[in-house]
Amino acid sequence: MRFSVEWLRDYIDFDLSPEELAEKLTLAGVEVEGITPFHNRLDNVVAARVISIRPHEHADRLTVVEVDAGERRYEVVCGAQNINKGDLVAFALPGAHLPGGLEIKEREIRGVKSYGMLCSAEELGLEFVQEAEGILILDHGVEPGKKLSDILQFDDQIFELDLTPNRADCLGLLGIAYEVAALTGNKVRVPSVPLKELGAPVERLLEVEVQNPDLCPRYTARVIREVNVKPSPLWMQRRLLAVGIRPINNVVDITNYIMWETGQPLHAFDYSLLHGHKVIVRCARPGETLVTLDGVERKLEKEMLVIADAEKAIGVAGVMGGENSEISTSTRDVVLESAFFKGVSIRQTAKKLSLSSDASQRFERGVNPAGVLYAQNRAASLLASLAGGKVQQGVIDSNIGLPSLSEIRLRHHRIQELLGFQIDAEAIETILKRLDLPYVKIEKGWKVSIPLRRNDLKLEVDLIEEIARLHGYEHIPATLPQGKLTEGREDIKQRLKRLVSDVLAACGFQEVITYSFMNPHSLDKLQLPHDDRRLKAIELQNPLSEEQKIMRTTLLPNILDTINYNLSHQVQNQLLFEVGSIFLSDDPTVEKLPDEKLTLALAATGSQTLADNNWQGKNKKEVDFFFLKGALELLFRRLGVKKYHFKAVDAKPYHPTKAAEIFVDEQKLGLIGEVHPVVLDNFALKQKVIAAELDLELLIHKANPVPSYEALPKYPAVLRDIAVVVPKDVSSAAVRNCLMEAGRELIEDIQLFDHYEGEQIPDGYKSLAFAIIYRSKCRTLTDEEVAGIHQHLEESVEREFQAQIRK
Repeated sequence: MRFSVEWLRDYIDFDLSPEELAEKLTLAGVEVEGITPFHNRLDNVVAARVISIRPHEHADRLTVVEVDAGERRYEVVCGAQNINKGDLVAFALPGAHLPGGLEIKEREIRGVKSYGMLCSAEELGLEFVQEAEGILILDHGVEPGKKLSDILQFDDQIFELDLTPNRADCLGLLGIAYEVAALTGNKVRVPSVPLKELGAPVERLLEVEVQNPDLCPRYTARVIREVNVKPSPLWMQRRLLAVGIRPINNVVDITNYIMWETGQPLHAFDYSLLHGHKVIVRCARPGETLVTLDGVERKLEKEMLVIADAEKAIGVAGVMGGENSEISTSTRDVVLESAFFKGVSIRQTAKKLSLSSDASQRFERGVNPAGVLYAQNRAASLLASLAGGKVQQGVIDSNIGLPSLSEIRLRHHRIQELLGFQIDAEAIETILKRLDLPYVKIEKGWKVSIPLRRNDLKLEVDLIEEIARLHGYEHIPATLPQGKLTEGREDIKQRLKRLVSDVLAACGFQEVITYSFMNPHSLDKLQLPHDDRRLKAIELQNPLSEEQKIMRTTLLPNILDTINYNLSHQVQNQLLFEVGSIFLSDDPTVEKLPDEKLTLALAATGSQTLADNNWQGKNKKEVDFFFLKGALELLFRRLGVKKYHFKAVDAKPYHPTKAAEIFVDEQKLGLIGEVHPVVLDNFALKQKVIAAELDLELLIHKANPVPSYEALPKYPAVLRDIAVVVPKDVSSAAVRNCLMEAGRELIEDIQLFDHYEGEQIPDGYKSLAFAIIYRSKCRTLTDEEVAGIHQHLEESVEREFQAQIRK
């Protein structure tokens, strides 16, 4: 919201500099975002009255004009033909410097001395002035000799306000004046409305029908005849320009002027262009279109409120008028509209049409329904005085009744409870008077009546806020908090959750955070069984979009979409993880709260440098099942989780032969596997993805990250490898367990380091290679002793799984 300080002084007196006014408004919660000077230095340019005009003796197209400039008279040679005796014109005295750099001097033109220059608006740098070509003609009543900069009030300051959405009352200068009155104690001057009505009753000239009173509770209309459409007076053009409105003509400018003055939008229609001389407030018809004043054809929808005549739409209600009824220089009769439209309807229409205007912004925030008729009459009065219009008798006022004034009980003790300091009753009453809020004193407080212009005051707490800001936030005493304070610290669950993120980050994974909502079609893409609990998602009543319509039941779809997004930006190698909640419910009505489970999802794709390769990182390998399995095993070790194992499983959305369930203490922790090729196609992914999803709450519950002390081994370890060929359906975990059982206390650790299927391996079989660490706690093992144990391990595996030992 922009306003001119000079314009504001029409409604209230105040002895404050612009800087002081800005500070007071800002401290009171009406933030002043900036102050811009508005001026045009026109020294030695004054108003002058034309005394006489005579032809130039030596030039047919020139005249010699005598003007009265106040202190003396001057003769000026002029080429313009638009001036007459008695006109008030802009006169540049000798010595004046015009904006274009021209210095005015006494000089002789074709044998006649010229003392000064009669100026056009363009020569004075007044591009905003709408005037016919030629000398700038000033308004009658201006005193000759008065400086043009004083006449046009160029010494002004323009304020830019950053209003909060609830302060719709400050979208007009009168509302700002009320705010200044509350800060200074001065009285607001509301302009009087001298209105002389002539001619026929308006009901004979115009019919108004409101078909949707729920969307338009009040609609008023007047008819003004015999208007003279021309440029507005300079003072009005200057004020509109100062607040960022382009002057158009006196009729349109008056509607804009009153909107900025009162905060009430108005619109003027050409009476002769209204078919049937009828105004209908209705919803748009199917397929109806309208070319608005900006020249754009708008496709209207049936929920949109329009203003129409007997045949067609002539305006989008509360947003913008139509070209088919606009005011032009040929307009002689005008229908003036002032209405109260519901903000929700206007907001939806403006958003659908991608069309925002000064009017729609005000209706969206809420205008004063009691101010509709005042703005109507004020504009009609100016149309009579500035456009020569004849206001026809009466006004059409279609309304369903004004809202009743609300009353709020304001308790003295409640003010102290919320503000934290004592303020006496007399000071509170002074503030209420300054806010122009009528009140009556009751037991323990006041009953305050709320005027309709303050639609932001609805509760007792709103009034308490008004008292606080008028008292001055800067005057509220500082007090220390009361009560016991406890030091905040992470609980064990938060620490372990952070540890999980730290460990995965150290492994090269990057954390992603996605929405807790998802697209219902994403679940279909996972190819889950029809009885899978994850398919029973909770639908949102008011989703942000169709792609975020349900609460997520798994983290996988969002993380796969993230991989796809990164691949489209040429990021081929990705290690991602997410920690977040999923929401599971067997009750579609959601009468009971859903199960909210903290979940960990990991995904890997592309090639990664193996940790045991050289430091240059040249030796890269495509990620596979065992890459992600190794990362999980590292995480388990860091969390102190020991009794875990992997069990092969056929489970969607993973590849049937490359997936496993993860168990901790025989409780299912989650799934890991290579994402099924069909699922990859569904997510438009062109390269292999390995993923896992774990119950993070169970993992944290089983974690024991505090290390236990173990003495360093006294005796050396002996390392041996073993490679066995076993049927594909034999899990690596089963082979490892067999080896551990056979070696008993002499085996310190066994790690799978290779899984191979291909050449030299029979169909239906696979090769597993393990690294075995032998160590005794009481002696040094000999080569012969280790060889015997190792042979026993080979025999055990051969016997248990009909395995073949690879040498």
